[in-house]
Amino acid sequence: MQTNPESFPAAPLGFGRACALRFLRLICEVRKVSAAQSWEPGRQLLAASRLSFGEALALQTDSSLPICFLVYARPSHVGFWAHWSGLLSLRIVSSDCAQGLAEHIETCRRKGYWVCLLTEGIPAADLEKAIRLSHSNVIPMAALDYSRLKLTRNFRHLAWRGLSRLLGVCYGPEIKAADFTAVRFRRDLLEVNSRVVESHPALKIHLAEACVRGLKRRQFRAIVIDTYAHGRKFNGGMLLAAAWLLTDWIRANAREERIGIVLPPGIAAMVANLACVLCGKTPVNLNFTAGRAANEYAIRLAGVRRILTTEMVVKRLADFPWTDDRFDVVDWLLEMPKSKLLGRFLRVVLTPSKWLLEELDVPEKGDQREAGILFTSGSSGAPKGVVLSHRNIIGNVSQLEAVLPHKMVPSLLGSLPVFHSFGFTVMLWWPLMSGPRTVTCVSPLEVAKILEVVEKYKVALMVTTPTFLRSYLKKAKPEQLVSLRMIVTGAEKLPVPLMQEFEDRMKIMVGEGYGMTEGSPAIAVNLPDWSIVGNGIEEAKGRVVGSVGRVVPGVAVRVWSPGTEDELPISSSGMLLYRGVNIFGGYLDAPEKSAEVLKDGWYVSGDIGRMDEDGFLYIEGRLSRFSKIGGEMVPHGTVEHYLVEALRREQGEDFNLVIMGASDAKKGESLVAIVNHPVEKEALRRILSEQGLPNLWVPKAVKVAPVIPHLASGKLDLQACQALANEAARDTAPPV
Repeated sequence: MQTNPESFPAAPLGFGRACALRFLRLICEVRKVSAAQSWEPGRQLLAASRLSFGEALALQTDSSLPICFLVYARPSHVGFWAHWSGLLSLRIVSSDCAQGLAEHIETCRRKGYWVCLLTEGIPAADLEKAIRLSHSNVIPMAALDYSRLKLTRNFRHLAWRGLSRLLGVCYGPEIKAADFTAVRFRRDLLEVNSRVVESHPALKIHLAEACVRGLKRRQFRAIVIDTYAHGRKFNGGMLLAAAWLLTDWIRANAREERIGIVLPPGIAAMVANLACVLCGKTPVNLNFTAGRAANEYAIRLAGVRRILTTEMVVKRLADFPWTDDRFDVVDWLLEMPKSKLLGRFLRVVLTPSKWLLEELDVPEKGDQREAGILFTSGSSGAPKGVVLSHRNIIGNVSQLEAVLPHKMVPSLLGSLPVFHSFGFTVMLWWPLMSGPRTVTCVSPLEVAKILEVVEKYKVALMVTTPTFLRSYLKKAKPEQLVSLRMIVTGAEKLPVPLMQEFEDRMKIMVGEGYGMTEGSPAIAVNLPDWSIVGNGIEEAKGRVVGSVGRVVPGVAVRVWSPGTEDELPISSSGMLLYRGVNIFGGYLDAPEKSAEVLKDGWYVSGDIGRMDEDGFLYIEGRLSRFSKIGGEMVPHGTVEHYLVEALRREQGEDFNLVIMGASDAKKGESLVAIVNHPVEKEALRRILSEQGLPNLWVPKAVKVAPVIPHLASGKLDLQACQALANEAARDTAPPV
């Protein structure tokens, strides 16, 4: 049913409604965030993605003009309260979208209303046409309820989600009707959403406070199951009690501000990191797979003098540059008297959160202070220390909760190392603050063990890499993975044939995700369709194959022309920049490197990509993984895709190939193919020619390496690959 515009009563409405709104003005407060410009309400059209009933009501109380909310949806997809409360002026447009929207906008203005259009679900072409027909200048807007840190937009239009007593609102720059495009509007909408999320007061709290409150809420619920410790479980209360006891030891024995941690995933790693944060120290989880030189550099840069570890790890890592001061966390946990742990547990249970925070002496604010330091893998140079703040981690956990709430993923496989950004935030802080139960496994390389763990403990979510996914495909039986609701892959591009084969055989949705250490790490993720059921938008979809999904709430995107810093439409391919609460503030003691990647609050990712009209992000490669050959930019990833797809059909699924660039005297650069099975250059030429690609895209040299160099994180070891490519280029270069 579509509402007739002319049946809409003139503003203002009724004495009762006016009294109700006057009362609401006494209890509702609206805070404006970084308003782009000053303007008087009226002819401009407010445009938001989606609002709850409480958010819309708070906006109405703050406006000098009555607001009419226009929604493109079926009546059944609009919240009950919005229909029947009588407090909102609401019009529904459900057919003949562009013309109907334009007529409603004009009618509402004529009758004295300021119009707010909720755009979620409106086709881009219809939106642009409606704006032109109504001659509306558009003001992008985002609102966020400050009463709780809940970023999800997975609710129906104007659904009841509580009364917004404190609301943050951000208005973007006005877009003239003649200049309006859906692409520009989406960009601006992402930016106002990002800014209003950044302004949330809850992001100023200390990470320790977020964990204490989260663990107190689940003090009798299992938070972690450590399969290395024969399935030992720690509930929220016990985990907090153990960390509290370790905090006492750290305060008595460690004066330094940063504490090194070298532990595999498990209870010990969780207790160690939590204890450091509880006593105001910064945990520095060291990448023990990076080699001695890289770790010596990291330890020196971070000023680490004391390392929390265990003797078993010390024996296995004989070449690690251990400091003189080490503490065995595992032995400490095993030798702790049960009576002592039980006594501290009872104090946790019986003490209210507020008093517990005072007893632990947790600072009131964390905000921009450092909460953790991770070192990049060094795949393309020396490792850099990424300083993540309390705000970064709390914000990214909230973004994860928005797209993967606990009721959808009750348990998570924690197999990624804690020095890995996904292991650090997704598998450590997310469960401690609010997330799913974590079932830990020491190493992602132990495929048989992981399959056993998933089957035994009914794991619902697995985060892995395409390389490991291929191993599961070879060794897993479908019944072993039946509990999995979804798998998220990252670190490298997910080949579509691998995804399709895995889904066909295992009947489990595989979604490609995307992030980086500097993003704390989650930026975007594909989701199953069950994650968006009930949101009231018929066109909504959780996944687009080939993309890395939609960006998480609060992340804004811009696109630059590589090398020129000229801004492009986000639908065009170019250098991707991100802004959001999860974006880090800079590298450790490296202001020059920080300035290279941080531009006025925007992180220059080094990735080439674009965003489609539905908001799905596509990553087309790294700028460092392009070669300029004869003046043309050639993407390594595209060449790899065509060659791998064809050659695996001929040589088997274990065939692998990497394209690198090497110096060339004539063309500036040339391509080198690094393969794990011998292949003729003519075969490469034939395959690329069949795809219509020019000769410039054909590798000039082939280097056979039995194993393609990868880091422990699953990423390509670009330094090692580049050395192989340079060697191959020298071998094939003509004599001087």
